[in-house]
Amino acid sequence: MRKVMCISVAVIILMGMSFAALQDALYDDTTTRLEGEMKNAVHEQGIIAHNIANAETDGYKPIRSEKNCQT
Repeated sequence: MRKVMCISVAVIILMGMSFAALQDALYDDTTTRLEGEMKNAVHEQGIIAHNIANAETDGYKPIRSEKNCQT
């Protein structure tokens, strides 16, 4: 996050953008939704990896999530 802020400040200085305009560009609705979907994908991959890693453990019951219950 610190790196993004440093880059943001450099962009503001070089391009003469206002901070509000830069925030609008970085945190628009599409970017926010994409971030949420990426977090969901990482969470789902973690569940799948956990289930695969423990598949042969005696008595292990797989963790279910909304996504992997639909298939």
